[in-house]
Amino acid sequence: MTGLIVLALSVVATADDEAAAPPDDAVARASEALVALGQVPAWPLWVEGGRGAAVTVLAADGTLWFVDGSAVGRDAVRLARGLAGEQATACGPALLIVDERGALRRLPRAPDLPVVSAVGPMVSRFHKPACGPDGGVLALDPGGALLSLTRELEPRAVAPLAALPDAELVVLDLGDDGSAVAVLTEPTQRYRHGTLGDEVEAGAVVVLRLPDLEPLARWAPVPPAVIEARRPTPWRHGSEVGLYVTVSDDSAGARLVRLAWRDGGLHAVAGGAPLGASQRWLHLIGATGSAAYATHDPRDGGPLARYAVAAGDEPAAPDSSLDGPVAALTATTFELGLRSHVDGERLLDRAVLVGRLEDGADLLLVPSADQREVVWLRCDRASCEAVATVTLPAPLATNVTLAPSALAPEAAVLADRAGGVWWLPVPLPLAGDATPLPPRER
Repeated sequence: MTGLIVLALSVVATADDEAAAPPDDAVARASEALVALGQVPAWPLWVEGGRGAAVTVLAADGTLWFVDGSAVGRDAVRLARGLAGEQATACGPALLIVDERGALRRLPRAPDLPVVSAVGPMVSRFHKPACGPDGGVLALDPGGALLSLTRELEPRAVAPLAALPDAELVVLDLGDDGSAVAVLTEPTQRYRHGTLGDEVEAGAVVVLRLPDLEPLARWAPVPPAVIEARRPTPWRHGSEVGLYVTVSDDSAGARLVRLAWRDGGLHAVAGGAPLGASQRWLHLIGATGSAAYATHDPRDGGPLARYAVAAGDEPAAPDSSLDGPVAALTATTFELGLRSHVDGERLLDRAVLVGRLEDGADLLLVPSADQREVVWLRCDRASCEAVATVTLPAPLATNVTLAPSALAPEAAVLADRAGGVWWLPVPLPLAGDATPLPPRER
């Protein structure tokens, strides 16, 4: 494939070529191109990377495929058909996916894995389940109730919530307070924007204890504001943990709000300035303990923003959506011509915060405005600069996921609209604890 450009070097390799092995020199690693893992015969929607070059791909025609880039001449293997979800959740060697009947399915991530397939209860079709810390499964039923299931998808407990129908469940480690799950709830149409595929947004976020699903906390913006997202984004700083949420309304558009878990509850502790007008949204890519990364107005190719809690006691800009004063989240913006989200789709993972580099900066991977390139970004407090740019053979079609190693992600994995599945070696050395919170079970 010609025209594949990374910095000044054009390279295409298969997973068995010597060029696929990452060299020791960081600059040379930054100059590596895509490594071809395989091809699936359908439009990809979602990829899950496993150990090595093994990738599972969910396609738009309801099929599930396994691609093993380390196997010479091996074609993609179909694992299942009759699926309807837009995302999959990896729980160790198993995948959780919604089928065309609306039932939750448990399937092996690869052929010959010791995973017993199972069919569970009917669930909300477009939500994203989660893996419980004890090996169980968390899911939403069609009415928005939260279900706690065994590994084999048998019922354990139920919490009668009114969850957002397409919510992504997020598992939290609350330290001394144990494990919990956070979910966006109280669907409302009081703010109709539709950037995430429909005009239903969340009125609140709730946290429930695991495994018994006892409600622990609820936080809500002051109406008519809503939480315009499918999931809250966790952060951890020292011993403190919390969530970021995107809060929007018809007068000021979107703003980023930082919530902290304190005294057994969720409390707004910092807020960013609103974007300034209705129908203006920000896409939160990810968060570390000290920073959060988002794109402003991704539909229009807006800037990448790095948010940090302001030094001292600087207050946030006044906003009626927050009940009481909070500290300021200051945003440093960078006009990079990138687009982390495609307007009107539920997919929130076209961009990824990879982790912390050895030099203390953060590493991100974000697609270009036309989705034909993905750009490795090195971001610190003062700058956010491209380390390497990779041109895809066809526009990006899926999420970007991370292939783990013992200490930190070693590559990003993605698929394009032509069905190509690709491996991108991480171009700079990551710190040993570089995996962003929460670590994803593989």
